[in-house]
Amino acid sequence: MICSIRHAPYFLCLCSAERQPLLEPICAQSPYPVIFVEQIEEVMMHALRHPPLALLLELATSIRFGAERMSKFLNLGVNWPVMRCVAQPEGEPRIMCFEPPHGETLLAALEGIASGDPSWEHPRFKRRHLRLNLPGRVRLRVMGEERWRLGNLQGISCGGCFITMTTDTPAVDTPVELELVDFAPAATRVCGVIAWARSWEESLEIPGVGVEFDPATVDDGFRSYITRSPQIGDLISEM
Repeated sequence: MICSIRHAPYFLCLCSAERQPLLEPICAQSPYPVIFVEQIEEVMMHALRHPPLALLLELATSIRFGAERMSKFLNLGVNWPVMRCVAQPEGEPRIMCFEPPHGETLLAALEGIASGDPSWEHPRFKRRHLRLNLPGRVRLRVMGEERWRLGNLQGISCGGCFITMTTDTPAVDTPVELELVDFAPAATRVCGVIAWARSWEESLEIPGVGVEFDPATVDDGFRSYITRSPQIGDLISEM
């Protein structure tokens, strides 16, 4: 069973310092804190370590970075809403979200997302964590067993990973322990549960398992390694 220890929920907002006073009074009424950042790199660092409830892109700040770069935030493959936010000197800020479609006041959006309103569920994406392509060797064993099974890491986040395995894959919902051999300078241990499994026979896609990590076993060193990876530079450079 996955441990319930998690990072406190929060919202993330890309907004220049001069525009923040237009949003802060409204954001202060949110049931969860809003973290303001001024650079795309800061957005990605926060989101990789701990995914937000939603990402706000203040319109004037977004224009500074260009429409093409901002549009790529809509295709991160994660389930938290990405909202454009219009802040004006007079009148309450409003948001516009394409997936799922919403157009309303900023405070109403924050309250709806925080309350778990199902209308904010993403229609295409289910994954919460940003994933990086970090190849490496992995050892996996079922909790309570001594035998290790071997696989190769294909993608990883602070919330889980995809391991290619052609045979001897554990069943879904099986608690497991992982040793990530090439993930960091020293072998890294993390625990989790098999979230899904795909065999060579049943699919044309690469066979293997998806592991959901126990957040209590993903320490700050693990999260820091993810955000320092050269792959994060590639992810940002594509935006």
